[in-house]
Amino acid sequence: MKKPVSDLTLRRFPKYIQFLKTLQKRGEKYTSASEIARRLGVHHTQVRKDLALTGVRGIPKVGHKVDDLIKAITKFIYWDEISYAFLVGAGHLGTAILHYQGFVKAGF
Repeated sequence: MKKPVSDLTLRRFPKYIQFLKTLQKRGEKYTSASEIARRLGVHHTQVRKDLALTGVRGIPKVGHKVDDLIKAITKFIYWDEISYAFLVGAGHLGTAILHYQGFVKAGF
């Protein structure tokens, strides 16, 4: 039986993905748990524990592949699965929600 994952851990994963996608856009191939921790203000031990939950392994003295981390975290929090939603009403609020570019950037 899998150990339940804390809400705090689940809240950190999207921040990790956002940071990792920034590295990916810059062309960086590897990063470390320490670098993620330093950039996001999280203790490095916590980042290591969080990443261990996903099953991804780093390379000693090199770090983790950025692409592998993004895939592993995305899969772990089920962001790789398709979910359907619908919007009832198309007034000003509904129209604003439909045109919000943040959803597109996040893959929704």
